[in-house]
Amino acid sequence: MNFHSRLLFFFPLCSSGISYITEKKTGTLDRSLVAGVTNAEIMISFLITQTVVLFGQSAFAFLILTVVFRIEVEGSLALAIFLAILIGIGGMSMGKNELHDS
Repeated sequence: MNFHSRLLFFFPLCSSGISYITEKKTGTLDRSLVAGVTNAEIMISFLITQTVVLFGQSAFAFLILTVVFRIEVEGSLALAIFLAILIGIGGMSMGKNELHDS
């Protein structure tokens, strides 16, 4: 796994982990469950909000990697962006699952 993939994996992992910790500390998650919100609804809302953040993070990472570090994308730019988003979704899922299991 090269530096670019680690960067695109690490940022969503951290942001999803931090958001989950914040929810646990403020009690938002517990209050939502008491109010009758299902686990599926919580996971869907988490997925939607974190995916929006992921798109921003991926765009910013691509901007930094291509403009600042002058790394050229060989091949299809659309496929590179799609792969970056998939790597980010993997990191986002790992961050949520690792913290949820503990």
